Order: sequence, then C-alpha cells, then structure tokens
Amino acid sequence: MAPKDMLARAQGLMDDLENYDRYSFPPTAAQKKRHIESLVQGIQATLDKAGADMEPENKGWYYTLLGSCLYHVERVELAVACLLKAVKLLPSSVPAWHWLGKSYMMSGQWTSAEVALSRAKQAALSGNRSMNPTLLRQCLCTLSYLFRTRPSSTVNLTRAVGYARSAVECEMDSPEAWENLGVSLLKRALLHPSSAMPGDIIGARVALRNAIERTGERNCPDAWCNLGALEELLLEFQSAYDAYKTAFEQDPTLERARVGARSIRDTLFEANRIAQRAYEHLQGRRRSAMPHPSGLIEQYTSGPSGEEKTVTLRVVQVVAGPPTVPTVCVVSTPQRSVGILCLVQSPPTLASGVQIKVRGPTVSTLSFGAGAESIHLLVFGVKESPLSCMTVSGRRITGELLGPGIMKDSLKV
Repeated sequence: MAPKDMLARAQGLMDDLENYDRYSFPPTAAQKKRHIESLVQGIQATLDKAGADMEPENKGWYYTLLGSCLYHVERVELAVACLLKAVKLLPSSVPAWHWLGKSYMMSGQWTSAEVALSRAKQAALSGNRSMNPTLLRQCLCTLSYLFRTRPSSTVNLTRAVGYARSAVECEMDSPEAWENLGVSLLKRALLHPSSAMPGDIIGARVALRNAIERTGERNCPDAWCNLGALEELLLEFQSAYDAYKTAFEQDPTLERARVGARSIRDTLFEANRIAQRAYEHLQGRRRSAMPHPSGLIEQYTSGPSGEEKTVTLRVVQVVAGPPTVPTVCVVSTPQRSVGILCLVQSPPTLASGVQIKVRGPTVSTLSFGAGAESIHLLVFGVKESPLSCMTVSGRRITGELLGPGIMKDSLKV
C-alpha cells in the first residue's frame, strides 16, 4: 500500500479508536487488540520502508497515528517516544499533543501531561476560523479528566468542572462532553463539598441525562452507571436501580453496575420484608388514635442537653393496613439510611415520595411518641449506623444487625 493510501486508511481507523466503546455492538477486547496491533505493524512497516523519503508533515502524522495505536494497547513508553517525534515534526498539531498528554497521563507523569494538553488546547484555539470544535472538545474533556483523577494532593475539581463546561459549550451535541461534565460536578459535590456549588448535584443529573439522550442508539453504560450512583445519592431508589440495570445490560462486565443494582434490590426487599413483619406484629394490638397534624411526629424526649433537631424522612414505600392498624412505611434519612417507620395515625398524603418531618436530639437516637403509644421508631439501617429501636407499649423491640445494618431476624421483643 502506498504511503499516502496507508495514511488515509490509518487516519480513518484512528477515528474508530475514539469511538470503539460507542458502537451498538462493540468488538471484544481481544478483537480490538488484534485490530490495533495490525495497524501498528502496518504503520511501522510503512515508516521503515518509505520514512526516509517522506515529507516531514506526513512523517509526523504517521508517528501520531503510531503513538495513538500504541497508547490503546498500553505500550506507553513506545507511545510517548513516537509522539515526541510527532510534536517535533508537527509543533502545531492538536492530535499529536493531545495523544502525548494522554500517554503521559497513563504513565502517571501528571505535570508533563498538563503541559502537553495545554499545548494541544492552545494549538486548537490558534486555528481561528479553521478551528476544529471536535478536537478542541476532546482536549478540554481530557484536561477535565486530568484535574479530577490526578493524585489527591493535586486534584482541582473546580478546574475540572470549568474545562468540562467549556467542552460542552464547544460542542453541545457531544455525549462525551455532557457525561464528563456530569461526572465532574458529581465528584466535586461528593469529594470537595467546601468548593461545591449548591446546584452541583442537580446539574450533574441534568448533564448525565443529556449525555444519554445524545448517544442515540449507541451504548453508554458508564453514563447510565454514573446516573445510577447519582439517583441513589438523591434517594431515588427505583430510578437508581433502573439506571444500574440498564448499564449492566449494555455492558455485563461493568461490575459497579451489577453491585449497585443488587445492593438497591436487596436493600428494598429486606426493608419491605421487615416492614411486613412489623405490620404483622402490630396487627393484633389495639391502638388508640394519636394526633398527627400534617405528618409531624412530635418528639417528647429530648437529648441530654435538651436540644432538638428537625429531620426530614423521605417515604420510599408504604405498607398500609386497615385504618385501625398502624401504617408501616419504608423511609430514607438525610444520611442515606433506609429505615422502617411505624405511624399510629398516618397523614392523608402519605405515599412514596412524600417527606415527613420529625424532631429529635440526633439522627442516630430518634425516639418518638410518649407513654404506651410510643411506636414511631426506625428499626432498620443500611448505609449508616442503624437508628434506635421501636417501642411498643413501653416494651423495646430490637433487631439483631449484621454487617452494615442488615437485619438477621425481623423483630424480637
């Protein structure tokens, strides 16, 4: 194959490398590796045969292509060597600097990576009217990734979010740009709350949904998985489960999607089982109605210092019985615990998604009601320490807890 034809073919295949994981039916890892290895052999053979007679520009492109292929098969040292030759021959080449930056990142040379990626961005911006927005977007996304994944002492999530926003502005229809923005906002909200903005969580949700919408028929398991983690953070358990499940269906090798879906499924199943047992336990007991205005449960026993704290519980699921029997509902707390709450008299609006405000000294020692009718406690905790136990007619009901808060047996008097 003539050098010019080989260059055209390799440039087309280089674009494929960026989009491998976005195919509706992506190749296996082994197929991808064989494909890239064949490219490496072809490009290297062309350079060996005709490299001395090549124009510097063509030779620079060949080294860029060879370096990008070596990067994809994780032969990082060779990739860096080829790409250094490429940027020497093509000092204003955006792809050459970009791939060099990515190769430095893979080898853990973060400072060199930042320098190379900054040169790539500068080269992309210097194109003026001929600027390629896709190349600029790729550089900005990689810079964002760099600042959110480098060693913790040098992580800068504010800069990561800034580059991610610029990438979205550069190419609004890019699912990669939106997904990058969503992940950056989510990480800033979770890992650096001191620098987080109030709208980061909701902004991350919007960005990830935009990424999924813009993928069309292509798979995007990582975006679905990140959306699942975010929905779980927002206590939208059904939406989180659906997102994790979709991610796992698109990529059965994605372990965190499988674990996330199973965790939510097991949590809600166990919580519902305990709620049902609590409901059955209370069925035979006579209860007089206790005032319950607007869903507010009064706290009659304050903490040692007399302080009270208002806590909002979000109803996840309701297990309702006859009007004379206390309602049992599955709720979630601000600490992302899942618990069981028994109400002597339920508010008319009690349903999934409704928020109930309760007052207590601390989240971990809630104790509602007074006297013999005190039966208002969470008895099940999943992701945080379990909350205090329920009291029925003055008798304390406890559950034996295993691991992070999974009940071994439902209720023991």
